[in-house]
Amino acid sequence: MPILEIQTNVPAANVPDNFLKESTTLLAGLVGKPESYVLVCIEPGLRLMFGGTTEPAAIVNLTNIGQHDPATTKHRSKVISNHIQKTLGVPADRMYIIFHDKQRFEVGYNGATFH
Repeated sequence: MPILEIQTNVPAANVPDNFLKESTTLLAGLVGKPESYVLVCIEPGLRLMFGGTTEPAAIVNLTNIGQHDPATTKHRSKVISNHIQKTLGVPADRMYIIFHDKQRFEVGYNGATFH
């Protein structure tokens, strides 16, 4: 159930058509889950200021069930920031990536939870 949410001030017109598919494939490989479990959402064109400027920036949230530890988040941060920099033009030093570790009972799906 990995969920990748990206909020950015990059205009919608600058988001490549294949961004969601590429991000889904990347995230599935990164967390070792099938693409059918992955949810990716991007909110472009937001009014966002980072470090006192409105240059391209992003807030990224990765939510997953029980797979975040210091070594893993460090690696995932690098991979995700590289992907966003390459595809959206947001420099790695103009985004925060926040990792959310959920327990199985905290995630609902198909009228139930994963517990």
